[in-house]
Amino acid sequence: MQAFKQLSKIKNGKITIDVPPDFEAEEVEVIILPVEESLKSKRERLKKLLLSAPTLSKEELKEFEEVRKWLNQWKIPEF
Repeated sequence: MQAFKQLSKIKNGKITIDVPPDFEAEEVEVIILPVEESLKSKRERLKKLLLSAPTLSKEELKEFEEVRKWLNQWKIPEF
């Protein structure tokens, strides 16, 4: 069974659905569900978190690289 999901905005009481070219069905069932408000708020919280996330200085990045090199020197025998 072929299926695809698409989020669309309602404009003037209408929705346009662009069917992918490889979708071969001649008749389909369309079910319209409102996007849950919690999904929108989760996206907004994630967006806010990503935009406010701290950045690393060049010195901090260099320290991480040094620790990574140090850890990569460890040899762990196979079981």
